[in-house]
Amino acid sequence: FRPDLSLLEINDADTLDHFKIELEKVFSAFDNIAGIYCNSARNNLPLCEVLHKLGMAGRVKVICSDVFSEMYPYFEDGTITATMWQDPKSQSYKAIQLMYEYLTTQRISTEQYTIRIGVVMRNNFEEYL
Repeated sequence: FRPDLSLLEINDADTLDHFKIELEKVFSAFDNIAGIYCNSARNNLPLCEVLHKLGMAGRVKVICSDVFSEMYPYFEDGTITATMWQDPKSQSYKAIQLMYEYLTTQRISTEQYTIRIGVVMRNNFEEYL
């Protein structure tokens, strides 16, 4: 826990354009943003676009979610510091398996499942595609 850090959230952006507008407002209101965690893969690229537009790319540490090829240029130019790979194949497989089990047996599993994650940086990016 770090009481000296403040957390800002953007939760009400219903479209990507609205998300970009809200991001620009935040960056205009605060000049001391040190890092950003983007917890939604759909917002990764719009975040990078706004950072470039405002001339802030590479000045703020950016951690994203998921891995897809369109992110690579932003790793190369230093806009994205890292991303969290969340093993989408295993997530999907387990979700479908649990849904099938419920639909065929009416049992809800109470077991907890662990899905692998990986910290992806520029040097290991291609291993996760």
